[in-house]
Amino acid sequence: MSKKIDEFAEQHVHRLLGLEGEERDRMMSQIMEEGRPLFEEVAKERTRDLCEQAEKLTANIRRLMRERAANVLASALAIKGVASVLMPHLLERIDAVQDEKTGEFAVQHRASDGSIVPPEALIAEFRNSELFQPLVHGSTAGDREQQARLVAETLGNQRVH
Repeated sequence: MSKKIDEFAEQHVHRLLGLEGEERDRMMSQIMEEGRPLFEEVAKERTRDLCEQAEKLTANIRRLMRERAANVLASALAIKGVASVLMPHLLERIDAVQDEKTGEFAVQHRASDGSIVPPEALIAEFRNSELFQPLVHGSTAGDREQQARLVAETLGNQRVH
C-alpha cells in the first residue's frame, strides 16, 4: 500500500523541484488533489486490513476464554483421565461475549435450554445428567457444592480488557 504512495511521490516530486514559496505551495496542493483518490484507496485498504486483524484477534480471545473456562470446569467435574471427553460438551455451553460499550469480555454459561446460567448451574446440570454421571466425580451433595463454589470463584468474574 505504501508502495503505491511511494510510486506516486516519485512520479510527482520532480514537479516541485526549483519551485519556492506560493508557487511551490500551489503545486503541492495540486499534487495532493491529484493523489486524493489514491490516498483514499490506500486508507480504505489499510482500514480493511486492520478490521480483519481485529476480528481475528477478537475471535482468538473468545476461543481462548471459552477453552480456559471449559478446562476449569472439566477439571472440576471430571474423574481423573476423562476431562478431555467432557471438553466438547462444555465448549458447546460456554461463550465469551464482548460488551459493546466497555469492550470487556465475559464468559457466559448456557443451560441445555439455552438460558444463561451461573457456572454452578452448569456443573449441576452435568452432574445430574445420566449421560455424564459416569464421567464426573462428587458423590455427595457436599462435594458437589464445594466444587461448584470453587468453579464459581474461578469463573464467575472473569474479565479481559
